[in-house]
Order: sequence, then structure tokens, then C-alpha cells
Amino acid sequence: MSNTEDQNMKLISPLEKIVKSSIQIYVADPENMIPQGFGSGFILKYKGDFYLVSVSHVTDYNLTTFLETNLLDEEHRPLLKPIGGLMYFNLLKGWDGMSSG
Repeated sequence: MSNTEDQNMKLISPLEKIVKSSIQIYVADPENMIPQGFGSGFILKYKGDFYLVSVSHVTDYNLTTFLETNLLDEEHRPLLKPIGGLMYFNLLKGWDGMSSG
């Protein structure tokens, strides 16, 4: 996120910040791309790396997980991007110096 985007995010309401920070997640069979489930999450940047944060009941299926990109395909439908490398944690504890902003 650029400095300008970061400054703009500080000027909006907490509810609007949540909405703008959310990303739609879908699970589907990659052969037919018909969503079998959906939910939401957000992208977290930590020490230069990006992480998708959601809950396991959104993505824990024997299907492929896709993120909605807010781009349109040739037929003007939302473009879905498949992702992999998901890890699940039962509990993630904070640490000293951890900040939410």
C-alpha cells in the first residue's frame, strides 16, 4: 500500500475500512468453476510478506480456493484467481509490539 493509500485509509470510518479491506473467497471445482462455498478474509502484510487471513470453514474443502480480483473476464464476469499453500492454525497468539494499525 502506498503512503497516499495509507493516509486515505486513516481518513475513512472503521466500517468503511473493514469493507474496503475485505476480499471475497470462493471454493470450487476448477473443472466447472461453479462456487460450492464462499466467505471473506483480508490480506495481512507482515515483515514484507503477504498472508490471506480467513477462517478454516471458508476454505477447508477438497476443492480449489479462489480469490475475487475485482477485474472482469472477457464475458464481463468477475475474474477469480486460484490460490494454494493454505495453512490452518487453531490459535494465533499476538506478540509484544504487535500492532493493528
